[in-house]
Amino acid sequence: MYGSASALVFGKLFFPEVSPALGTLAAFGTFWVGFLARPLGGLIFGHIGDRRGRKSALIMTLALMGLATAGIGVLPTPSSCSRLAPWSQANCRSRARCCGCCCPKSCCFP
Repeated sequence: MYGSASALVFGKLFFPEVSPALGTLAAFGTFWVGFLARPLGGLIFGHIGDRRGRKSALIMTLALMGLATAGIGVLPTPSSCSRLAPWSQANCRSRARCCGCCCPKSCCFP
């Protein structure tokens, strides 16, 4: 769903000052940041799961993913907060993907 929104909406909404093709590429760049952050989440939350237990790691990752997803939903556009909007979008996306790495492992191996 985020990939479709990146292709169709986010380029026009968050990068209006550049050409449409470059805006779409920049929107896909925020999509890529999330995939780049996923191994980092595996290291961090895998360590937390080993030390504190998988249940607490799962609860933390679900809470952080929910907050990051809600944050993406309420982001302001660049017309209201200038350059902060695309950075905030990439930040929320990386947090959601970073946390997402631990969930399937915690659910599959109780």
